[in-house]
Amino acid sequence: MVLANSGAVLTHLRKIEDAANARLDVLLPVLTKSAGATEAMKAGDPMKWMGLMNACRAQAEEIIFDELIYNRTCKTFFARMVGRQLGKSVFEKNKQW
Repeated sequence: MVLANSGAVLTHLRKIEDAANARLDVLLPVLTKSAGATEAMKAGDPMKWMGLMNACRAQAEEIIFDELIYNRTCKTFFARMVGRQLGKSVFEKNKQW
């Protein structure tokens, strides 16, 4: 109620959107690499590549929803998904998540 009355809702939503977009920029390359979606696959089998990319994007969006929107901690989930070393390095660089 305080956000609505003070007019800070849009500012808050912009911050959440910026954080979500930044997180997507970090997650998507890691997930596509772990899924094996390469440029060679894109040239050789574009439908399979598109399916992998769509799956990776959906997976990244679910992680972002859990972390930012639902306000759950998915650090262990993310680490299991892409490997402990990659997950740890991403979280160490971006401690605001």
